[in-house]
Amino acid sequence: MSRMKQATLTSLKGVVVVEDLLRHKSILDNSKETEDIINALNYLKKKKPCKEVIASTAIDKSLQELKSNPNKIRYDNLTRHIRRNAVRLFTEALGGLESDEICADTIEKEIFHHYKRLISKPYKKTVRKVVFMIKHREKEREALRKHQMSYMQLLARCIQ
Repeated sequence: MSRMKQATLTSLKGVVVVEDLLRHKSILDNSKETEDIINALNYLKKKKPCKEVIASTAIDKSLQELKSNPNKIRYDNLTRHIRRNAVRLFTEALGGLESDEICADTIEKEIFHHYKRLISKPYKKTVRKVVFMIKHREKEREALRKHQMSYMQLLARCIQ
């Protein structure tokens, strides 16, 4: 028979301890480690502070700053490596110019966003399809370079 534990007042979902909010706010503001930031955000997600507590701790400003700074939370090394490799493959397929790299980066971002910001088998398969299409179909490659075809039109042909 399992024993039931009595919950403490501070462990309940709706109860907010201001000191804990301030501690997690400090983590959001000062930490460079992605894992620490994610843990702090997960803690804050469980709490429902009132407007007065939010205003007094100024945690909303820290969250807005985190939201507006794309470099604050970065992906793991494997994800970054796979995404960089996809951009490199697109750039090489387009011809290797600086403008091609900008185009390649945009294509990769659209694919990544389409697959809900996850590196999955469909993401990798789509990257391969796009590289093949750009590399072996000169008509599409030139249309993309001359902006006669949008990135979305290219991706619509590759994503099913």
